[in-house]
Amino acid sequence: MQEMYEMKHILPLKKILWPTDFSEPADRALEAAVRLCSMFSAELIVIHVISPVNVAPPAPGVGAGGLRYPRLMDDMLAMAENSLQEWRQNRIPAEIKSTYRALIGNPGDQIVQTARNES
Repeated sequence: MQEMYEMKHILPLKKILWPTDFSEPADRALEAAVRLCSMFSAELIVIHVISPVNVAPPAPGVGAGGLRYPRLMDDMLAMAENSLQEWRQNRIPAEIKSTYRALIGNPGDQIVQTARNES
């Protein structure tokens, strides 16, 4: 008990960033993040980053097949947000304060930027 008290004062974590790709290793990392949040009464920041899709324009005389880049990215973003909401409801205890967001960009860059913005 004394050890926990000292740890909270030496390392006062207020926010834990958990980036996810919805994989099994990410799920295991969530378990650790939730334990840390419980231990330190910290907020859990959940993000999923979608890499931009490069869609080449159709060759001359070939139809695009109805593919619309902005719509594709909007659909991917909506699916990611739905998945994040499910994870929040089913895998993150209600007593853990958490926020989630789906982002578009380079995953490494977005994770670092989120960490900076949240610190």
